[in-house]
Amino acid sequence: MKLSLKTIRDADWRYYVGSIIIILAFLSALDTGFSLFKNVFIALATTIGTDYTYNRVVRKKSFWPRSAVVSGLLIGVILQGLWWHTVIAAVLAMLFKQTIRWKTHNIFNPAALGMVSAGIFLPISLVWSASAVPLATIALGLLLAYIIGRIPLILAYFAAHAAFMAGYSVLTGTPFIDNFMFVEFFMVFLMLVEPVTSPSERKIRLVYGVVAALLINILILTIGWFSFLPAFDPVLTGLLGANLVGRALSK
Repeated sequence: MKLSLKTIRDADWRYYVGSIIIILAFLSALDTGFSLFKNVFIALATTIGTDYTYNRVVRKKSFWPRSAVVSGLLIGVILQGLWWHTVIAAVLAMLFKQTIRWKTHNIFNPAALGMVSAGIFLPISLVWSASAVPLATIALGLLLAYIIGRIPLILAYFAAHAAFMAGYSVLTGTPFIDNFMFVEFFMVFLMLVEPVTSPSERKIRLVYGVVAALLINILILTIGWFSFLPAFDPVLTGLLGANLVGRALSK
């Protein structure tokens, strides 16, 4: 079969995302140690097992849950700490994926929703260690965004982020470049662009990217308001807010 851009784009995007997460996790492990993969295996076993069981018992269907693999990889590389924290977040992610929908579509990124929900009642530790090699994250992320047609979304996010940080720099007298670089590239390139929970319409994608940047930065600045929670991640929470807005604007 002749390889073409159309062939590449027609392939299941989950294979690309999963491969990139594994590569970034491996690069991170070279510096921090391979204990990270123990958590990845726990998360994968839980998401795959939960999703497969739900489909088998409730929906009376049996198939390999590819989306559960992506969610497991995301949870495994972001949520660090006690193994049972990972299990709870992974189970919640799969249950929410199956039950919180709008016209058969997922509203929220399942991995993000599972981790944020777990943080409401558990002191979980969220670490963006998979983006420990920023250049690799950016390069592979841009390649993914090009393949799945999300480059305009990425540009909209960073344009809004730059505008927000420019205003913040003026108000606080702090260097713009330092403020601009305060961004989680892993979330932007691998979670924000996810085709299932990002809008399918081009114009709405741009709004979605802008909303995500604004929400995340506002939540970062107001993080003290959420100190009553055992764990709070402004990046994932902002992503979920953008997911909701994107779905509300979509037909």
